[in-house]
Amino acid sequence: DRRRQTPLALLLLLCFGVLDCDAQAPAPANAGRYSEAVTAGRAAVAEMMKEGGVPGVGVAVAVGGELVWAEGFGFADLERRVPVTRETKFGVGSVTKSLTMALFGRLMEERLVELDAPVETYLPEFPHKNLKISTRLIAGHLSGLDDTFNASQTYTTTHYATTSEALREILKEPLRHRPGERHFYTTGPYTIIAGVVERAAGSDYHTLMARYVTGPLGLKNTAPNERKPVIPHRTSFYVREGGRTVNAPYFDPSFKWAGAGYLSTAEDVARFGAALLRPGFLKQSTVGELFRPL
Repeated sequence: DRRRQTPLALLLLLCFGVLDCDAQAPAPANAGRYSEAVTAGRAAVAEMMKEGGVPGVGVAVAVGGELVWAEGFGFADLERRVPVTRETKFGVGSVTKSLTMALFGRLMEERLVELDAPVETYLPEFPHKNLKISTRLIAGHLSGLDDTFNASQTYTTTHYATTSEALREILKEPLRHRPGERHFYTTGPYTIIAGVVERAAGSDYHTLMARYVTGPLGLKNTAPNERKPVIPHRTSFYVREGGRTVNAPYFDPSFKWAGAGYLSTAEDVARFGAALLRPGFLKQSTVGELFRPL
């Protein structure tokens, strides 16, 4: 699989809307060696934005762990005409799942958690006992759990102050099929993984994420998408409705912090991805477990 062999990590983080593709923020000085690729990349971004009606894009490219291109295109706020820059924080959606499993990997190395331990080892209240549902199966979308609660909360305004509050809803999920029987993509059950790490490490998910992942990697622009605080450089959010770009409804992602609840910049995501492609941040054995096909 060439995607596993290439040293190049390219991340495009999007907010959907209308096109205005003026580039913002210069590329790093070391981009000279890749000038032809950067030129082609800019053209590809412009075409994608035009075809998809995208208002703003952040791009970052790392080669061998070194950032070689970072640039913003279009607008982070259409009403105020605020341009996308390298500091613009996008909602990174399910990239958050990879952050969560990197955290789990760090805790594995401290022997606080095990990928194949039944969930009820850490969460005695887990209702589907004795079925060998593990973090590995949840992370690989093979747990058999449904995702009806997550699907019903797209624009929820309900705030869950703790993982435990959200877990009370998530743990009501029925089984769609027997664990390991088939693949079904889920987001809500990642809150169960957050519960596992909190119980095992004795601290809340955000504190653990900062201590073990974003802090050590210097991801200063990666944080939960908390709706009330003023977060500098956070993009506005848009949806397409009847062929038009409109403001997305207010929502609170606190029920799915671990599955799709974080903000980041393209540069931070590129650095994070690069850290997973070589030993150092995680042991090679840990990376092997997290990347093992199921």
